[in-house]
Amino acid sequence: MALTKIIGSGIGTVTDNVVITSDDPTITMTDSSGTNDIATLQSTSGALIITVRDGTSDGEIIFKGNTGSAVTEHARIANTGLMTVISEGNAVQTSVQQGLAKAWVNFTGVSTTAERDSFNISGLTDEATARTTVAIANDMANTNYTGSYFQSGSTGTAADSYNNQYAGAFSARTAGNCSVMSHGGSGAIDVANNDLLIFGDLA
Repeated sequence: MALTKIIGSGIGTVTDNVVITSDDPTITMTDSSGTNDIATLQSTSGALIITVRDGTSDGEIIFKGNTGSAVTEHARIANTGLMTVISEGNAVQTSVQQGLAKAWVNFTGVSTTAERDSFNISGLTDEATARTTVAIANDMANTNYTGSYFQSGSTGTAADSYNNQYAGAFSARTAGNCSVMSHGGSGAIDVANNDLLIFGDLA
């Protein structure tokens, strides 16, 4: 690796532009205390790679803003890989992973249960009238996850009509699948439009 060009009045000034030319140019920063606190910036294959080390462990990546009079943390990637970002009100840090839907599926429950589109779902099983078991591709950590199940549409056909609304609920759940059931005023009923969202911790 070679330092090929420095534009400006010298390294460390505001106006500098430092160009490093190499197959995979890398900047390495090492703590002089000898504790092996190391950070590197590397450009390779069109990607910027940030690597941090804390002794013999992974380090953390912290993004901060500086107004000139105050420094504020905006986001952090912990050494576990979990990421937190500042909340909408700029008051607290909130977990990105906790706020993501871990699985979802849109399916028809009329005539033949069929998936329209999904994420982290490996299959559907029509168990009985109005009851469908949804298999989760990557299991949840436990059975304490939560979710929302919505149903609407015509009954007895696969028509995509959202004029009729029906109640729905989880009827059973394990780490690897959950059963949902829709019902109307007269009891269990097959519904054309089914939307399931799952939130919680993945295994």
